[in-house]
Amino acid sequence: VNVLNIPDPPEVIQPIDDRAYDEDSGPWTIIDLDEVFFDKDGDPLAYSAEVSDPSVEWSIDADNVLILTTPENYNAEDVEITVTADDGEASAGSVSFGNSRAVRRVDRDAGPVRLLRSIGADHNSALSFGSGWNAQQDTRARRDLQVEEAFSLTVVPVNDAPTVDDYPVEVVPNEGELVQFTITASDVDGDALTLSMTDDDGTIERGAQFEDAGDGTARYTWQTDFEDAGNYYPVFSVDDGAGGDIEFTVRVLVGNVNRAPAVVAAVPDQVFEEDSGPWSIADLDDVFSDPDNDNISYTVSAPEPVETTLDDNRMLTISVPDNFNATGLAVIISAFDGTVTSTDTFMVDITSINDMPTDYSLINPHNYNVLTNPWVIFRWEESVDAVEDSAVTYALVLSRDDSLYWYRDLDVTEMLMARRSIISDTTDTTRIEWWVWAYDGIDSLRSTQTFKLSIAPIAAREVEEEPLPTELKVGPVYPNPFNDVITIHFDLPWEGLAEVTIHDLRGRLIRTLVSDDMSVGRYRAYWDGFDATGARAASGVYLCRLKVHDSVEMVQIILIR
Repeated sequence: VNVLNIPDPPEVIQPIDDRAYDEDSGPWTIIDLDEVFFDKDGDPLAYSAEVSDPSVEWSIDADNVLILTTPENYNAEDVEITVTADDGEASAGSVSFGNSRAVRRVDRDAGPVRLLRSIGADHNSALSFGSGWNAQQDTRARRDLQVEEAFSLTVVPVNDAPTVDDYPVEVVPNEGELVQFTITASDVDGDALTLSMTDDDGTIERGAQFEDAGDGTARYTWQTDFEDAGNYYPVFSVDDGAGGDIEFTVRVLVGNVNRAPAVVAAVPDQVFEEDSGPWSIADLDDVFSDPDNDNISYTVSAPEPVETTLDDNRMLTISVPDNFNATGLAVIISAFDGTVTSTDTFMVDITSINDMPTDYSLINPHNYNVLTNPWVIFRWEESVDAVEDSAVTYALVLSRDDSLYWYRDLDVTEMLMARRSIISDTTDTTRIEWWVWAYDGIDSLRSTQTFKLSIAPIAAREVEEEPLPTELKVGPVYPNPFNDVITIHFDLPWEGLAEVTIHDLRGRLIRTLVSDDMSVGRYRAYWDGFDATGARAASGVYLCRLKVHDSVEMVQIILIR
Protein backbone atom coordinates (compact mmCIF):
# COMPACT_ATOMS: atom_id res chain seq x y z
CA VAL A 1 0.00 0.00 0.00
CA ASN A 2 1.30 3.45 -1.00
CA VAL A 3 0.46 6.37 1.30
CA LEU A 4 -0.24 9.45 -0.83
CA ASN A 5 0.21 13.13 0.01
CA ILE A 6 -3.04 14.92 0.99
CA PRO A 7 -3.09 18.66 -0.20
CA ASP A 8 -3.44 21.25 2.52
CA PRO A 9 -5.55 24.41 1.98
CA PRO A 10 -3.86 27.88 1.87
CA GLU A 11 -3.61 29.78 5.11
CA VAL A 12 -4.04 33.49 6.06
CA ILE A 13 -0.79 34.51 7.66
CA GLN A 14 -1.38 38.29 7.74
CA PRO A 15 -4.95 39.65 8.00
CA ILE A 16 -5.78 42.71 5.93
CA ASP A 17 -6.60 45.74 8.03
CA ASP A 18 -9.70 47.83 7.28
CA ARG A 19 -8.83 50.77 5.09
CA ALA A 20 -10.04 54.40 4.93
CA TYR A 21 -9.10 56.93 2.24
CA ASP A 22 -10.17 60.43 1.21
CA GLU A 23 -12.51 60.78 -1.74
CA ASP A 24 -10.79 61.10 -5.13
CA SER A 25 -7.37 60.13 -3.68
CA GLY A 26 -7.22 56.74 -5.42
CA PRO A 27 -6.41 54.38 -6.92
CA TRP A 28 -5.16 52.69 -3.74
CA THR A 29 -2.55 49.97 -3.45
CA ILE A 30 -3.85 47.74 -0.63
CA ILE A 31 -1.33 44.94 -0.05
CA ASP A 32 0.79 42.26 -1.67
CA LEU A 33 -1.47 39.20 -1.35
CA ASP A 34 1.56 36.87 -1.15
CA GLU A 35 2.12 38.46 2.25
CA VAL A 36 -1.44 37.68 3.31
CA PHE A 37 -1.71 34.05 2.18
CA PHE A 38 0.59 31.02 2.42
CA ASP A 39 0.38 27.48 1.06
CA LYS A 40 2.38 24.97 3.05
CA ASP A 41 2.40 22.57 0.11
CA GLY A 42 4.18 25.21 -1.90
CA ASP A 43 1.38 25.35 -4.45
CA PRO A 44 1.09 28.59 -6.41
CA LEU A 45 -1.94 30.60 -5.35
CA ALA A 46 -4.54 32.24 -7.55
CA TYR A 47 -6.32 35.32 -6.11
CA SER A 48 -9.72 36.83 -6.70
CA ALA A 49 -11.94 39.34 -4.91
CA GLU A 50 -15.57 40.15 -4.33
CA VAL A 51 -16.83 43.69 -3.46
CA SER A 52 -20.17 44.48 -1.89
CA ASP A 53 -20.46 47.75 -3.89
CA PRO A 54 -19.94 47.32 -7.65
CA SER A 55 -18.79 50.95 -7.91
CA VAL A 56 -15.53 49.84 -6.31
CA GLU A 57 -13.32 48.12 -8.85
CA TRP A 58 -10.46 45.75 -7.92
CA SER A 59 -7.46 44.50 -9.82
CA ILE A 60 -4.43 42.33 -9.03
CA ASP A 61 -1.23 43.14 -10.85
CA ALA A 62 1.49 40.76 -11.97
CA ASP A 63 3.12 40.95 -8.51
CA ASN A 64 -0.17 39.91 -6.85
CA VAL A 65 -0.70 43.36 -5.41
CA LEU A 66 -4.36 44.22 -4.77
CA ILE A 67 -5.40 47.64 -6.12
CA LEU A 68 -8.76 49.36 -5.57
CA THR A 69 -10.29 52.10 -7.75
CA THR A 70 -13.45 54.17 -7.32
CA PRO A 71 -15.26 56.65 -9.64
CA GLU A 72 -14.64 60.36 -9.32
CA ASN A 73 -16.48 61.96 -6.38
CA TYR A 74 -17.32 58.54 -4.90
CA ASN A 75 -17.60 58.12 -1.13
CA ALA A 76 -19.01 55.33 1.06
CA GLU A 77 -18.58 53.57 4.44
CA ASP A 78 -17.68 49.97 5.22
CA VAL A 79 -17.63 48.50 1.76
CA GLU A 80 -16.88 44.78 2.35
CA ILE A 81 -14.10 43.30 0.24
CA THR A 82 -13.41 39.53 0.34
CA VAL A 83 -10.17 38.16 -1.15
CA THR A 84 -9.95 34.45 -2.00
CA ALA A 85 -6.74 32.44 -2.35
CA ASP A 86 -6.95 29.17 -4.34
CA ASP A 87 -4.12 26.65 -4.52
CA GLY A 88 -5.50 24.91 -7.62
CA GLU A 89 -5.42 21.48 -5.87
CA ALA A 90 -8.54 19.32 -5.49
CA SER A 91 -9.72 17.90 -2.20
CA ALA A 92 -9.14 14.13 -1.72
CA GLY A 93 -11.25 11.27 -3.09
CA SER A 94 -11.21 7.82 -1.37
CA VAL A 95 -11.19 4.11 -1.92
CA SER A 96 -12.80 1.76 0.60
CA PHE A 97 -11.66 -1.78 1.13
CA GLY A 98 -13.20 -4.75 2.88
CA ASN A 99 -12.64 -8.41 3.77
CA SER A 100 -13.43 -10.70 6.61
CA ARG A 101 -10.97 -8.91 8.86
CA ALA A 102 -11.58 -5.58 10.56
CA VAL A 103 -9.37 -2.68 9.51
CA ARG A 104 -8.72 0.08 11.95
CA ARG A 105 -8.81 3.77 11.04
CA VAL A 106 -5.37 5.12 10.40
CA ASP A 107 -4.65 8.84 10.47
CA ARG A 108 -2.37 10.49 8.02
CA ASP A 109 1.32 10.25 8.79
CA ALA A 110 0.68 7.46 11.34
CA GLY A 111 3.26 5.20 9.79
CA PRO A 112 3.11 2.05 7.65
CA VAL A 113 -0.26 0.34 7.54
CA ARG A 114 -1.64 -2.44 5.52
CA LEU A 115 -4.49 -0.53 3.94
CA LEU A 116 -5.00 3.08 2.59
CA ARG A 117 -7.70 5.24 4.15
CA SER A 118 -7.84 7.59 1.20
CA ILE A 119 -6.08 8.27 -2.02
CA GLY A 120 -5.51 11.74 -3.34
CA ALA A 121 -7.86 12.35 -6.19
CA ASP A 122 -5.18 13.97 -8.34
CA HIS A 123 -2.80 10.99 -8.12
CA ASN A 124 -2.80 8.03 -10.44
CA SER A 125 -2.73 4.98 -8.17
CA ALA A 126 -2.45 1.29 -8.88
CA LEU A 127 -3.54 -1.17 -6.26
CA SER A 128 -3.42 -4.97 -6.21
CA PHE A 129 -5.19 -7.15 -3.69
CA GLY A 130 -5.01 -10.76 -2.72
CA SER A 131 -7.74 -13.27 -2.82
CA GLY A 132 -10.66 -12.52 -0.61
CA TRP A 133 -10.30 -8.65 -0.81
CA ASN A 134 -12.77 -6.20 -2.26
CA ALA A 135 -12.53 -2.45 -2.78
CA GLN A 136 -14.77 0.48 -3.81
CA GLN A 137 -13.56 3.91 -5.14
CA ASP A 138 -15.36 7.17 -4.15
CA THR A 139 -15.80 9.12 -7.46
CA ARG A 140 -17.59 12.30 -6.21
CA ALA A 141 -16.58 15.69 -7.73
CA ARG A 142 -13.37 17.37 -6.58
CA ARG A 143 -12.97 20.98 -5.22
CA ASP A 144 -9.89 23.19 -5.16
CA LEU A 145 -8.70 24.16 -1.72
CA GLN A 146 -9.38 27.88 -0.88
CA VAL A 147 -9.20 30.38 1.94
CA GLU A 148 -10.82 33.85 2.24
CA GLU A 149 -9.82 37.09 3.94
CA ALA A 150 -12.25 40.02 4.32
CA PHE A 151 -11.73 43.68 5.19
CA SER A 152 -13.74 46.92 4.81
CA LEU A 153 -13.08 50.04 2.78
CA THR A 154 -14.30 53.50 3.77
CA VAL A 155 -13.98 56.42 1.32
CA VAL A 156 -14.30 59.62 3.30
CA PRO A 157 -16.24 62.43 1.51
CA VAL A 158 -14.24 65.57 0.67
CA ASN A 159 -16.07 68.77 -0.33
CA ASP A 160 -15.75 69.48 -4.07
CA ALA A 161 -15.78 73.00 -5.42
CA PRO A 162 -18.77 73.80 -7.65
CA THR A 163 -18.32 73.78 -11.39
CA VAL A 164 -19.61 76.25 -14.00
CA ASP A 165 -21.21 74.14 -16.67
CA ASP A 166 -22.23 76.83 -19.13
CA TYR A 167 -21.43 80.51 -19.54
CA PRO A 168 -20.19 82.68 -22.42
CA VAL A 169 -16.55 83.56 -22.27
CA GLU A 170 -17.17 86.53 -24.53
CA VAL A 171 -20.24 88.42 -25.72
CA VAL A 172 -19.94 90.85 -28.64
CA PRO A 173 -23.11 92.93 -29.06
CA ASN A 174 -23.50 96.23 -30.81
CA GLU A 175 -24.83 99.37 -29.24
CA GLY A 176 -28.57 99.25 -28.83
CA GLU A 177 -28.69 95.44 -28.69
CA LEU A 178 -29.85 93.32 -25.79
CA VAL A 179 -27.12 91.45 -23.93
CA GLN A 180 -28.58 88.39 -22.28
CA PHE A 181 -26.97 85.15 -21.17
CA THR A 182 -27.50 82.39 -18.61
CA ILE A 183 -24.90 80.95 -16.25
CA THR A 184 -25.39 77.32 -15.27
CA ALA A 185 -23.45 75.75 -12.36
CA SER A 186 -23.56 72.42 -10.52
CA ASP A 187 -22.07 70.76 -7.43
CA VAL A 188 -21.24 67.06 -7.32
CA ASP A 189 -21.84 67.06 -3.58
CA GLY A 190 -25.39 68.32 -4.08
CA ASP A 191 -24.69 71.52 -2.13
CA ALA A 192 -27.03 74.47 -2.63
CA LEU A 193 -25.27 77.04 -4.81
CA THR A 194 -25.26 80.82 -4.66
CA LEU A 195 -24.45 82.68 -7.89
CA SER A 196 -23.48 86.33 -7.66
CA MET A 197 -21.85 89.12 -9.65
CA THR A 198 -18.92 90.29 -7.57
CA ASP A 199 -17.86 93.06 -9.95
CA ASP A 200 -20.28 94.56 -12.51
CA ASP A 201 -17.55 96.76 -14.10
CA GLY A 202 -19.93 99.68 -14.39
CA THR A 203 -22.71 97.85 -16.21
CA ILE A 204 -25.25 98.03 -13.36
CA GLU A 205 -25.40 101.81 -13.52
CA ARG A 206 -25.95 101.48 -17.26
CA GLY A 207 -28.98 99.27 -16.71
CA ALA A 208 -27.57 95.75 -16.37
CA GLN A 209 -29.32 93.26 -14.06
CA PHE A 210 -28.21 89.96 -12.52
CA GLU A 211 -30.66 87.47 -11.02
CA ASP A 212 -29.84 84.21 -9.23
CA ALA A 213 -32.70 81.76 -9.85
CA GLY A 214 -31.71 79.62 -6.83
CA ASP A 215 -31.55 76.42 -8.88
CA GLY A 216 -27.95 76.64 -10.01
CA THR A 217 -28.72 79.10 -12.80
CA ALA A 218 -28.55 82.87 -13.04
CA ARG A 219 -29.35 85.35 -15.81
CA TYR A 220 -27.46 88.48 -16.81
CA THR A 221 -29.47 91.05 -18.81
CA TRP A 222 -28.39 94.40 -20.18
CA GLN A 223 -30.22 96.49 -22.74
CA THR A 224 -27.41 98.59 -24.13
CA ASP A 225 -27.90 102.12 -25.35
CA PHE A 226 -26.13 104.03 -28.08
CA GLU A 227 -23.79 105.57 -25.53
CA ASP A 228 -22.48 102.24 -24.20
CA ALA A 229 -19.74 101.33 -26.69
CA GLY A 230 -16.70 99.86 -24.91
CA ASN A 231 -15.24 96.76 -23.25
CA TYR A 232 -16.65 95.50 -19.96
CA TYR A 233 -15.42 92.65 -17.73
CA PRO A 234 -18.04 91.70 -15.12
CA VAL A 235 -16.86 89.07 -12.60
CA PHE A 236 -19.15 86.30 -11.34
CA SER A 237 -18.87 83.81 -8.46
CA VAL A 238 -20.42 80.45 -7.58
CA ASP A 239 -20.31 79.41 -3.87
CA ASP A 240 -21.45 76.03 -2.47
CA GLY A 241 -21.66 77.23 1.14
CA ALA A 242 -19.22 74.54 2.25
CA GLY A 243 -16.01 76.34 1.55
CA GLY A 244 -15.92 75.74 -2.16
CA ASP A 245 -16.29 78.53 -4.67
CA ILE A 246 -15.23 79.48 -8.18
CA GLU A 247 -14.86 82.88 -9.83
CA PHE A 248 -14.83 83.72 -13.54
CA THR A 249 -15.08 86.69 -15.91
CA VAL A 250 -17.23 87.31 -18.98
CA ARG A 251 -15.93 89.71 -21.60
CA VAL A 252 -18.72 91.98 -22.85
CA LEU A 253 -17.44 93.91 -25.87
CA VAL A 254 -20.03 96.44 -27.00
CA GLY A 255 -19.36 97.64 -30.54
CA ASN A 256 -19.93 101.21 -31.61
CA VAL A 257 -22.85 101.65 -34.04
CA ASN A 258 -23.14 104.62 -36.31
CA ARG A 259 -26.82 105.38 -36.77
CA ALA A 260 -27.95 106.54 -40.14
CA PRO A 261 -29.50 109.97 -40.57
CA ALA A 262 -33.22 109.77 -39.86
CA VAL A 263 -35.99 111.13 -42.02
CA VAL A 264 -37.96 113.30 -39.60
CA ALA A 265 -40.19 115.14 -42.09
CA ALA A 266 -40.52 113.34 -45.41
CA VAL A 267 -41.06 115.50 -48.45
CA PRO A 268 -44.62 114.98 -49.74
CA ASP A 269 -45.28 114.21 -53.40
CA GLN A 270 -45.46 117.33 -55.52
CA VAL A 271 -47.82 118.39 -58.34
CA PHE A 272 -47.06 121.42 -60.52
CA GLU A 273 -48.42 122.88 -63.73
CA GLU A 274 -46.21 122.96 -66.78
CA ASP A 275 -44.12 126.12 -67.19
CA SER A 276 -44.88 127.35 -63.65
CA GLY A 277 -41.43 126.63 -62.13
CA PRO A 278 -38.85 126.75 -60.69
CA TRP A 279 -40.25 125.31 -57.46
CA SER A 280 -38.81 125.47 -53.91
CA ILE A 281 -39.29 122.09 -52.25
CA ALA A 282 -37.87 121.99 -48.71
CA ASP A 283 -35.03 122.89 -46.36
CA LEU A 284 -33.24 119.52 -46.20
CA ASP A 285 -32.09 120.12 -42.61
CA ASP A 286 -35.79 119.98 -41.74
CA VAL A 287 -36.17 116.71 -43.62
CA PHE A 288 -33.25 114.83 -42.00
CA SER A 289 -31.71 114.66 -38.54
CA ASP A 290 -28.67 112.66 -37.42
CA PRO A 291 -29.15 110.84 -34.06
CA ASP A 292 -25.38 110.89 -33.46
CA ASN A 293 -25.18 114.62 -34.27
CA ASP A 294 -22.89 113.95 -37.22
CA ASN A 295 -22.65 116.50 -40.00
CA ILE A 296 -24.82 115.61 -42.99
CA SER A 297 -24.04 116.22 -46.64
CA TYR A 298 -26.78 116.01 -49.28
CA THR A 299 -27.04 114.90 -52.87
CA VAL A 300 -30.18 114.92 -54.99
CA SER A 301 -30.88 112.81 -58.06
CA ALA A 302 -33.75 113.21 -60.48
CA PRO A 303 -34.56 111.94 -63.97
CA GLU A 304 -33.71 114.15 -66.90
CA PRO A 305 -34.57 116.88 -67.69
CA VAL A 306 -35.39 117.75 -64.08
CA GLU A 307 -32.70 120.01 -62.61
CA THR A 308 -32.08 120.28 -58.86
CA THR A 309 -30.18 122.95 -56.90
CA LEU A 310 -29.26 123.39 -53.23
CA ASP A 311 -28.49 126.86 -51.92
CA ASP A 312 -26.30 127.74 -48.95
CA ASN A 313 -29.26 127.26 -46.63
CA ARG A 314 -29.79 123.76 -48.03
CA MET A 315 -33.05 124.71 -49.67
CA LEU A 316 -33.87 122.30 -52.49
CA THR A 317 -35.25 123.79 -55.70
CA ILE A 318 -36.24 121.93 -58.86
CA SER A 319 -36.91 123.16 -62.38
CA VAL A 320 -37.64 121.75 -65.85
CA PRO A 321 -37.40 123.13 -69.40
CA ASP A 322 -40.28 125.02 -70.96
CA ASN A 323 -43.19 122.95 -72.21
CA PHE A 324 -42.03 119.88 -70.29
CA ASN A 325 -44.59 117.78 -68.52
CA ALA A 326 -44.55 114.28 -67.07
CA THR A 327 -45.86 112.20 -64.20
CA GLY A 328 -44.14 109.87 -61.77
CA LEU A 329 -40.81 111.66 -61.65
CA ALA A 330 -38.91 110.22 -58.69
CA VAL A 331 -36.63 112.69 -56.91
CA ILE A 332 -34.26 111.02 -54.44
CA ILE A 333 -32.58 112.96 -51.63
CA SER A 334 -29.54 111.24 -50.09
CA ALA A 335 -28.22 112.24 -46.67
CA PHE A 336 -24.66 111.05 -45.85
CA ASP A 337 -23.15 111.30 -42.35
CA GLY A 338 -19.68 110.17 -43.39
CA THR A 339 -20.42 106.48 -42.96
CA VAL A 340 -23.95 105.57 -43.99
CA THR A 341 -26.56 107.09 -46.26
CA SER A 342 -30.30 107.54 -45.80
CA THR A 343 -32.70 108.52 -48.54
CA ASP A 344 -36.07 110.15 -48.93
CA THR A 345 -37.94 109.86 -52.22
CA PHE A 346 -40.82 111.99 -53.39
CA MET A 347 -42.71 111.96 -56.66
CA VAL A 348 -43.24 114.95 -58.93
CA ASP A 349 -46.08 115.29 -61.42
CA ILE A 350 -45.90 118.18 -63.89
CA THR A 351 -49.30 118.46 -65.51
CA SER A 352 -49.56 119.35 -69.14
CA ILE A 353 -50.76 122.75 -70.29
CA ASN A 354 -51.74 122.08 -73.86
CA ASP A 355 -49.81 123.86 -76.60
CA MET A 356 -51.53 124.53 -79.88
CA PRO A 357 -50.47 122.69 -83.04
CA THR A 358 -48.15 124.62 -85.33
CA ASP A 359 -49.44 126.91 -88.05
CA TYR A 360 -49.94 125.45 -91.52
CA SER A 361 -51.13 126.61 -94.93
CA LEU A 362 -53.36 125.31 -97.70
CA ILE A 363 -51.57 123.99 -100.77
CA ASN A 364 -54.11 123.16 -103.47
CA PRO A 365 -56.51 123.69 -105.11
CA HIS A 366 -55.24 127.26 -105.08
CA ASN A 367 -57.35 130.24 -104.33
CA TYR A 368 -59.82 131.07 -107.13
CA ASN A 369 -59.04 127.90 -109.08
CA VAL A 370 -61.66 126.53 -111.48
CA LEU A 371 -61.97 122.75 -111.10
CA THR A 372 -62.83 120.71 -114.17
CA ASN A 373 -61.17 117.31 -113.49
CA PRO A 374 -63.42 114.46 -112.38
CA TRP A 375 -61.42 114.21 -109.20
CA VAL A 376 -60.30 116.95 -106.83
CA ILE A 377 -57.40 116.55 -104.39
CA PHE A 378 -57.45 118.90 -101.43
CA ARG A 379 -53.96 119.17 -99.92
CA TRP A 380 -52.49 121.23 -97.06
CA GLU A 381 -49.31 121.49 -95.00
CA GLU A 382 -48.69 119.32 -91.98
CA SER A 383 -49.36 120.76 -88.54
CA VAL A 384 -47.53 119.16 -85.63
CA ASP A 385 -47.82 119.18 -81.89
CA ALA A 386 -44.22 120.18 -81.27
CA VAL A 387 -44.52 120.21 -77.49
CA GLU A 388 -46.75 117.36 -76.41
CA ASP A 389 -46.04 115.31 -79.55
CA SER A 390 -49.71 114.38 -79.70
CA ALA A 391 -51.12 112.96 -82.92
CA VAL A 392 -52.71 115.66 -85.02
CA THR A 393 -55.82 114.92 -87.07
CA TYR A 394 -57.57 117.16 -89.53
CA ALA A 395 -61.03 118.21 -90.58
CA LEU A 396 -61.62 119.47 -94.15
CA VAL A 397 -64.43 122.02 -94.30
CA LEU A 398 -66.30 122.94 -97.49
CA SER A 399 -68.62 125.92 -97.45
CA ARG A 400 -71.33 125.85 -100.11
CA ASP A 401 -74.66 127.64 -100.34
CA ASP A 402 -74.37 128.83 -96.74
CA SER A 403 -73.86 125.29 -95.50
CA LEU A 404 -70.76 123.70 -94.06
CA TYR A 405 -69.69 120.17 -94.98
CA TRP A 406 -67.21 118.59 -92.53
CA TYR A 407 -64.89 115.72 -93.35
CA ARG A 408 -63.37 114.84 -89.96
CA ASP A 409 -60.75 112.55 -88.47
CA LEU A 410 -58.33 112.72 -91.36
CA ASP A 411 -54.86 111.50 -90.43
CA VAL A 412 -53.26 112.62 -93.71
CA THR A 413 -52.83 116.07 -95.20
CA GLU A 414 -54.95 115.49 -98.28
CA MET A 415 -58.32 114.24 -99.36
CA LEU A 416 -59.49 113.01 -102.76
CA MET A 417 -63.08 113.79 -103.74
CA ALA A 418 -65.14 113.28 -106.89
CA ARG A 419 -66.04 116.60 -108.47
CA ARG A 420 -69.65 115.53 -108.86
CA SER A 421 -69.88 115.06 -105.04
CA ILE A 422 -68.99 118.71 -104.50
CA ILE A 423 -71.26 120.56 -106.92
CA SER A 424 -74.75 121.61 -106.06
CA ASP A 425 -75.97 121.99 -109.65
CA THR A 426 -74.66 119.73 -112.38
CA THR A 427 -75.62 122.29 -115.01
CA ASP A 428 -74.07 125.36 -113.48
CA THR A 429 -70.83 126.43 -111.82
CA THR A 430 -70.69 125.83 -108.09
CA ARG A 431 -68.70 128.19 -105.90
CA ILE A 432 -67.24 126.96 -102.64
CA GLU A 433 -64.73 127.95 -99.95
CA TRP A 434 -62.47 125.46 -98.18
CA TRP A 435 -60.23 125.45 -95.17
CA VAL A 436 -58.86 122.94 -92.67
CA TRP A 437 -58.83 122.50 -88.90
CA ALA A 438 -55.89 120.77 -87.15
CA TYR A 439 -56.80 119.02 -83.87
CA ASP A 440 -54.23 117.78 -81.31
CA GLY A 441 -56.75 116.00 -79.12
CA ILE A 442 -57.41 119.05 -76.97
CA ASP A 443 -57.30 122.20 -79.05
CA SER A 444 -57.92 122.97 -82.71
CA LEU A 445 -56.13 125.40 -85.01
CA ARG A 446 -57.55 126.68 -88.31
CA SER A 447 -55.40 126.90 -91.41
CA THR A 448 -53.88 130.30 -92.10
CA GLN A 449 -55.85 130.74 -95.36
CA THR A 450 -59.28 130.11 -96.75
CA PHE A 451 -59.43 129.41 -100.49
CA LYS A 452 -62.31 130.06 -102.84
CA LEU A 453 -63.00 127.68 -105.75
CA SER A 454 -65.26 127.41 -108.75
CA ILE A 455 -66.50 123.93 -109.69
CA ALA A 456 -67.39 123.38 -113.36
CA PRO A 457 -70.75 121.69 -114.13
CA ILE A 458 -70.89 118.05 -115.13
CA ALA A 459 -70.88 117.38 -118.87
CA ALA A 460 -73.43 114.95 -120.37
CA ARG A 461 -70.74 112.45 -121.28
CA GLU A 462 -69.70 112.24 -117.63
CA VAL A 463 -73.11 110.98 -116.55
CA GLU A 464 -73.72 108.35 -119.20
CA GLU A 465 -74.46 105.03 -117.62
CA GLU A 466 -72.03 102.23 -118.27
CA PRO A 467 -73.09 98.55 -118.50
CA LEU A 468 -72.34 96.31 -115.50
CA PRO A 469 -69.03 94.44 -115.70
CA THR A 470 -68.99 90.73 -116.54
CA GLU A 471 -65.42 89.95 -115.55
CA LEU A 472 -63.07 90.75 -112.66
CA LYS A 473 -60.65 93.43 -113.74
CA VAL A 474 -58.17 95.91 -112.28
CA GLY A 475 -57.17 98.85 -114.48
CA PRO A 476 -56.66 101.05 -116.18
CA VAL A 477 -54.52 103.02 -113.74
CA TYR A 478 -53.40 106.59 -114.37
CA PRO A 479 -51.17 108.41 -114.38
CA ASN A 480 -48.60 105.63 -114.47
CA PRO A 481 -45.85 106.39 -113.54
CA PHE A 482 -47.11 108.84 -110.90
CA ASN A 483 -45.69 110.99 -108.11
CA ASP A 484 -48.84 112.37 -106.55
CA VAL A 485 -52.04 110.32 -106.71
CA ILE A 486 -52.81 107.39 -108.96
CA THR A 487 -56.37 106.43 -109.91
CA ILE A 488 -57.06 102.71 -109.98
CA HIS A 489 -60.17 101.48 -111.83
CA PHE A 490 -61.52 98.07 -110.96
CA ASP A 491 -64.61 96.09 -112.00
CA LEU A 492 -66.53 93.64 -109.82
CA PRO A 493 -68.75 91.11 -111.60
CA TRP A 494 -69.83 89.60 -108.26
CA GLU A 495 -70.92 90.80 -104.89
CA GLY A 496 -68.63 90.06 -101.98
CA LEU A 497 -65.64 91.19 -99.99
CA ALA A 498 -63.39 93.20 -102.29
CA GLU A 499 -59.80 94.00 -101.34
CA VAL A 500 -57.56 96.43 -103.22
CA THR A 501 -54.02 96.40 -101.81
CA ILE A 502 -50.57 97.73 -102.74
CA HIS A 503 -47.53 95.42 -102.48
CA ASP A 504 -43.83 95.70 -103.24
CA LEU A 505 -42.21 93.25 -105.63
CA ARG A 506 -41.44 90.89 -102.73
CA GLY A 507 -45.11 90.64 -101.98
CA ARG A 508 -44.97 92.63 -98.75
CA LEU A 509 -48.13 94.61 -97.99
CA ILE A 510 -47.60 98.35 -98.30
CA ARG A 511 -51.14 99.65 -97.88
CA THR A 512 -54.75 98.50 -98.05
CA LEU A 513 -56.88 100.85 -100.18
CA VAL A 514 -60.21 98.97 -100.12
CA SER A 515 -61.54 96.20 -97.91
CA ASP A 516 -65.30 96.09 -97.91
CA ASP A 517 -68.37 94.15 -99.02
CA MET A 518 -69.26 95.60 -102.40
CA SER A 519 -71.94 95.01 -105.02
CA VAL A 520 -71.46 94.43 -108.74
CA GLY A 521 -70.18 97.56 -110.43
CA ARG A 522 -67.31 99.67 -111.62
CA TYR A 523 -65.20 101.41 -108.99
CA ARG A 524 -62.15 103.57 -108.46
CA ALA A 525 -59.52 103.55 -105.77
CA TYR A 526 -56.77 106.08 -105.18
CA TRP A 527 -53.26 105.75 -103.80
CA ASP A 528 -51.33 108.81 -102.70
CA GLY A 529 -47.96 107.07 -102.38
CA PHE A 530 -48.05 106.69 -98.57
CA ASP A 531 -47.70 103.37 -96.72
CA ALA A 532 -49.88 102.07 -93.91
CA THR A 533 -47.85 103.94 -91.26
CA GLY A 534 -48.33 107.31 -92.98
CA ALA A 535 -44.75 107.38 -94.30
CA ARG A 536 -44.01 108.17 -97.94
CA ALA A 537 -43.26 105.05 -99.96
CA ALA A 538 -39.96 104.98 -101.81
CA SER A 539 -39.72 105.33 -105.56
CA GLY A 540 -40.04 102.04 -107.37
CA VAL A 541 -42.28 99.44 -108.93
CA TYR A 542 -45.34 98.23 -106.97
CA LEU A 543 -48.18 95.79 -107.55
CA CYS A 544 -51.84 96.72 -107.18
CA ARG A 545 -53.78 93.58 -106.23
CA LEU A 546 -57.55 93.08 -106.52
CA LYS A 547 -59.08 90.09 -104.75
CA VAL A 548 -62.73 88.98 -104.65
CA HIS A 549 -63.53 85.57 -103.24
CA ASP A 550 -60.66 83.39 -104.50
CA SER A 551 -60.05 85.36 -107.69
CA VAL A 552 -57.08 87.72 -107.91
CA GLU A 553 -56.05 90.29 -110.52
CA MET A 554 -52.93 92.46 -110.42
CA VAL A 555 -51.48 95.44 -112.26
CA GLN A 556 -48.04 97.01 -112.06
CA ILE A 557 -47.66 100.65 -111.07
CA ILE A 558 -44.61 102.91 -110.84
CA LEU A 559 -44.03 105.56 -108.20
CA ILE A 560 -41.57 108.36 -108.97
CA ARG A 561 -40.47 110.83 -106.30
